[in-house]
Amino acid sequence: MLLITAASAADAQATLAEMPVADLPIVLAIDRALTRSHEMTPSEKKFSDEADAGGVILTYVLETKLRLRSEKYFLVVCSSGGSADYNCVFNLVGGAADLYRDQIEGLRFEIPGDGCVYASGHVNTMFDHRRKYCLGGDRLKEVSQPFHYVGLKSKTLHDLTFYFDKAATNAVGTIPKGEFVEVLVAGAKRENERYDFLVRDKSGLTGWVSLAGGQQAEDIEGIFFAGD
Repeated sequence: MLLITAASAADAQATLAEMPVADLPIVLAIDRALTRSHEMTPSEKKFSDEADAGGVILTYVLETKLRLRSEKYFLVVCSSGGSADYNCVFNLVGGAADLYRDQIEGLRFEIPGDGCVYASGHVNTMFDHRRKYCLGGDRLKEVSQPFHYVGLKSKTLHDLTFYFDKAATNAVGTIPKGEFVEVLVAGAKRENERYDFLVRDKSGLTGWVSLAGGQQAEDIEGIFFAGD
């Protein structure tokens, strides 16, 4: 029975339809059976026009159920933010229409109908940030993780020493400039404008590095702060 349940969940995930959001680099992965169209109200149209005049793209995308067996629909509104701070909000239809509450940043949002939204994207972080938000009442709340998966196979931009612990007390080894490195996970929190990353070298040795969040990659190709 467990195997059947797992297979069914995988099948459900595989049948999600990709829906690009107009004028934004955002994609929704949705179960079309859970969605319906949304007709903008005059006040929503006015708010969208005001955002556009301020240089912000605001798109009222659709309404969707977040739970398969629920009668509640949530309005999905996606935005460019003030400076490429791409995000979507999920507001209960008929509830408080606050587009600045519970913004979820990202470039891809999977909505499989299990009561959760799975967000990912390199937005205001140093890597493709994967997060899970689940309903608590009528609001989505982030599910805490011990680490954030990165899974980036790349190369070093200078000689990079990696350590046994985050305190950088005992060196495990040094990866020469231009050689292979895989960034496995990031620490759960950004501390003092830095992230701790667990990396491995081509020999399979692992260790921690602490990297600053510049807007250009300085240590590992592909690891940089996408934001301001």
